Amino acid sequence: MRPKPLISLAIFALWLFTLPRIALAQAAPRSSLDVVLALDNSGSMKKNDPNSLMRQAVSEFASRLAPDSRMGIVLFDQSVRGVLDLLPAGDVTFHSRVDESLRLLDYRGQLTDIPGGVERAIYALRQSTRPSAQRVIVLFTDGIVETGNPAKDVERSRWLRENLAADAKRLGIRVFGIAFTETADFQLMQSLAEATDGEYFRVLSAPDIPPTFAKISARLRDLGSGPLPPPPPPPLWQRLLRWPYLLGAGAVVALFFVLALLVGRRRTAASLRPSILAHLRDMGGYAGAEILPLDKLVTRIGRDEGGNDIVIAQDTVSTKHAVIEFRDGAFHLRDLRSSNGSFLNGKQFSEPNDVREVVLKHGDKLRFDAFEFEFVEDALEGVQQTRLADDAAVGAGFGVGAGGTHLRGGPPPVAVDPGQPPYGPMADPPATIHKPPEPQPGAGADGPATRLKPDMCPHHPAWKATELCPVCGIPKCKSCMTQKDGKPICNKCVAEQAA
Repeated sequence: MRPKPLISLAIFALWLFTLPRIALAQAAPRSSLDVVLALDNSGSMKKNDPNSLMRQAVSEFASRLAPDSRMGIVLFDQSVRGVLDLLPAGDVTFHSRVDESLRLLDYRGQLTDIPGGVERAIYALRQSTRPSAQRVIVLFTDGIVETGNPAKDVERSRWLRENLAADAKRLGIRVFGIAFTETADFQLMQSLAEATDGEYFRVLSAPDIPPTFAKISARLRDLGSGPLPPPPPPPLWQRLLRWPYLLGAGAVVALFFVLALLVGRRRTAASLRPSILAHLRDMGGYAGAEILPLDKLVTRIGRDEGGNDIVIAQDTVSTKHAVIEFRDGAFHLRDLRSSNGSFLNGKQFSEPNDVREVVLKHGDKLRFDAFEFEFVEDALEGVQQTRLADDAAVGAGFGVGAGGTHLRGGPPPVAVDPGQPPYGPMADPPATIHKPPEPQPGAGADGPATRLKPDMCPHHPAWKATELCPVCGIPKCKSCMTQKDGKPICNKCVAEQAA
C-alpha cells in the first residue's frame, strides 16, 4: 500500500475516534440555577425603601427564572429565618408562595446579622443540591454587620469574609452582592463577590432596586444557559494506577524522602534545643506532673491541650496564657494578654493591654493566675537557691535583695562593708576586671559547695560573664545587667542605689 493511502487511513481513524466526543460536546446539557435571596429586613430599610420597591423587584426577578430553576428566600435582621425553601419556578404554586413570603418583608427588624443570612443561604444550597445546577446567593443590605455587640460584630465580619466566603467558593456558590445606600458596607459586598467569582453592585436610591435585579437576572440567564462545568479529573491515585511501574518508583522515592526528612528534623530539633536545660516545678499539682521540662525554643502554657506544651486545666487560666522562650542564652517569660495575668515572684509584670516579658533566673516563682511554679535550671538544682531578702528589690523586678544570695549547703553570706569596694560608691570604674577569688587548695567537704570558674557569672555559675558593670567592676552575665540613664549597670548596683 502506498504512503498516501496510509496517511488518509490514519486521518479517517482519528476522525472516527473524535466523532463521539464532538457529538457529546454538542449535545452537552445546559445547567439550571438554584438561587437563594438573602434580604435585609432591618428597620433602616423602611426609611430607605418607603414604597417597598424591594418586593416588586424580587417578584419580577422570580418571574424571569426558567421553569427548571429553583429559588429560596432568607430574611435577616436581629434573627435569621428562611421564609421560602428552594422551590422550582415551574411549580404551579411558585408565584403565590413567593408573594406570601414577601409579605414577611416588613422592615421591622432591629439589627443586621449579615453573616447569619449568608450562612443560612449556604446551608440551604448545600442541603438541596443538584449536579446540573449553578448555585447563586443574591445578598441585599443597606447597612453593616450589627449584632448589638461591637466586639462580636468585628468577629462575625471576619468569619463572613474568611470562613463563609471560603465555604461558598469550595461549594461552587457565587455571591451577587448589592450595597444599598451610602451607609452599606460596599467593601464587604465587593470582597464576597470577588472571593466567589460573583459580582457586586452599588444602589444609591430605591428606584434603582428593580433595574439592578433585572441586571442580575440577565447575568444569571447567561450563567444558566452555558454548558455544565467540566467534570473534575479522576483522583490522582486512579491516574497513577495507569502507570504501575511509575507508581512503584514514586513510592520508593517518597519513602527515601520521608526517611531523610525525619532524620533531618531530628537533627535540626537537637541543634535548636536550649543550651541551658531547665524545667518548671509544679508547686501544687496543677499540670499533672511535678517536673515540666523546658527543652524547646518556645514552650506554650495555657488551659487547652491543643497548641500548649504545659496544660493548666483551670477555668481562670486563659486558653493561650503565656510562653517561655529561650533566646540570647536565657529564658524569657511573656504573658499573652491573659485574662487574669502572669506573676513573677508575687508581682504582676504585665497588663492585658501592656505586653511585656521578663528574664527568668534560677529559683524564680512564677504564677499563672493563682497557680504557682518554680523555675529551675537543671545545672543549679540542689546546688544553690536564690533568697529574696529585700521585698523592695523584688518589687523593682531585680530579684536580688540587699542580702544577695545564699548558697544552699555552702557557707553563710559574708558581711560586706557598704562603704568599701566593690559594693560601695566608687569615684571611677576600676582599671582592671575584678575576678572572683580562686578556691583555696584543699577545699573539699569543709570548703565551698561549688567552685566558680573565672569566666563564669558569680550569681549564675552556669552562665558566662560577658558583661562588666562599670560601678562595681564585677563581670556578670546578661541576665544580671540592665540599663539606667542609658548606661549599662548590674541589677545589684541598681538595687543598692535605690536603697
